Amino acid sequence: MGAAEWWGLEGAAGTAVHAATRGTVGSLAFVVPVLLLVLAGWVLRHPAGHAPTGRLVIGWCALLGGVLGIAHALAGNPLPPDGATAMRAGGGFVGFLFSAP
Repeated sequence: MGAAEWWGLEGAAGTAVHAATRGTVGSLAFVVPVLLLVLAGWVLRHPAGHAPTGRLVIGWCALLGGVLGIAHALAGNPLPPDGATAMRAGGGFVGFLFSAP
């Protein structure tokens, strides 16, 4: 994912990963590889799962959804009928879900 987002990995795999990531989180797709690395490090350091996982998931989803919603609102609240390019310029589909209501 980092190769597709940061260095423009070419080919079918790079195009598919970039399209899926950019369509999901929009203009903030370059942050997703860093978040996945942090998540992987946390899971490897705490394999037994002693943390309150439910609260962590809800908190991170609310934080990321809020950030993507703001990014989508700053891009002018594009709607899905405006096209994929407009949605990717904002917060992607997740940003649309958080900013539309």
